[in-house]
Amino acid sequence: MKEEILRRYRAIYESVQRASGAWGGCEVMPVTKTVEAERILCLKDAGVRRIGENRVQEAMEKQEALSGAFDFHIIGRMQTNKAKYVAKFASCVQSLDRIELAEALQRALSRENRTLEAYIEINIGKDPAKAGVFKEDAHAFLKALAAYENLRITGLMTVAPIVEEPEDARKYFKEMRMLFDDVRNAPGGENIQNLSMGMSKDCLIAAEEGATIVRVGSAIFGARNYAPQKE
Repeated sequence: MKEEILRRYRAIYESVQRASGAWGGCEVMPVTKTVEAERILCLKDAGVRRIGENRVQEAMEKQEALSGAFDFHIIGRMQTNKAKYVAKFASCVQSLDRIELAEALQRALSRENRTLEAYIEINIGKDPAKAGVFKEDAHAFLKALAAYENLRITGLMTVAPIVEEPEDARKYFKEMRMLFDDVRNAPGGENIQNLSMGMSKDCLIAAEEGATIVRVGSAIFGARNYAPQKE
């Protein structure tokens, strides 16, 4: 099983690099929701240093078993009451979508005397069922986040709307790349370096449209069988 995980990761990595060639390359971030620590650890041999976790509680449970092998990026929607835990161990929150969460993280990070990277989550399809700020509000949100000195805003993230074919997501990724370039060239955007978009089914389209990080779970670890959990 470990050999198969490594084979899948390397195949996806190579495909993503080819797809993103015009942009200079793209990181493949394994998404490890429901994946046992033993299966995650084998990716260390492939040079993986950062993983994405949807659930704060699950990430906390894996910390000791993973023995500091990886930096944790929280990619799922966070409740504010989880900020006190995230401030202790995470290296990045990719799903920063509201001021209340920024405030909670700032308080917790101040107590821990830590700084934390964060990406602004954009609801590019204006889907009422999804989190994230609308693209027209991104500049104002970035400006407001400047007040939270323990947060370093270094990227944008999106979850594209559900579509029938991966190609149908291309227009959303194009919009995100345009927004990314616009935000990082605006006052206050000098630290914006990462654009996290695309998952297993549409990661190659996202890479072609300028993602710097794609988040890949099932295409590396296989299909998952899990029950929904509350954070």
